[in-house]
Amino acid sequence: MPFNICDAGGNHIGFIHRQYPGDNNIFLVALTELEADDTIVDITKVETHVANAYNCKNLLGKVNRDKLNDILDSKMRECREQTGITDRRDFLVYLYLKDTFTKGYLPLEKAMRDSIDVSKIKGYLLLDIRKIKLRDGKIYLDFDLDYIDDETVGSSPPVFAKIVDYPVLHTDIMGTADGLIFGANLTDFGGRNHAHTTTLKLLSGNCEKELDLPVYVQARKGMSIQLYIEGNKINKVFCDGVIYKF
Repeated sequence: MPFNICDAGGNHIGFIHRQYPGDNNIFLVALTELEADDTIVDITKVETHVANAYNCKNLLGKVNRDKLNDILDSKMRECREQTGITDRRDFLVYLYLKDTFTKGYLPLEKAMRDSIDVSKIKGYLLLDIRKIKLRDGKIYLDFDLDYIDDETVGSSPPVFAKIVDYPVLHTDIMGTADGLIFGANLTDFGGRNHAHTTTLKLLSGNCEKELDLPVYVQARKGMSIQLYIEGNKINKVFCDGVIYKF
């Protein structure tokens, strides 16, 4: 099933688990020995969403499977050389991941069952669905994954990444007049009128992202870093033995 992810050697490393906050094209790949199958992916919801996207429902709102299968077979033939997928069901999942978000977005979590044991997830990598490489119906990450660490510092699994460019540190100093204009009061100027930001260019999985963190992170190009997400926000990072909370 195309939810499953392999490394460059073809070894299973995990499966697409959920969305990265704020970007419909980026997924979080759970690093785990578990494989995505019918116990994890609700294939009925996947089918319903793809049928919606390609107008394959009748007047009663039921899936017109003949029409849907015709579309799947046609598109599968067009994409066979690119994807290597020959199974209609696998192609349905691929189409859901690759194409249907532009035709009526359905959060990935709605297609995942609640039976996933999060304690078996070591961490996450990022996957840009626009840049996936498929062989034999599986997604491969042809990248060095040497930044995946055994040591983590939170109760929830982090996103593993590597800093691939020189960090840029910013310090903004707010004057008293500026502070008052923007809503500060006089007590805010007791040595607390500095705002620090660290801009990092990160590689995780097949995805490069530039990230602005509201703290001064003592990081260098080539270091590994862990991002901890709570809700829809990054609230902690771990880099070079130091925990940064914000």
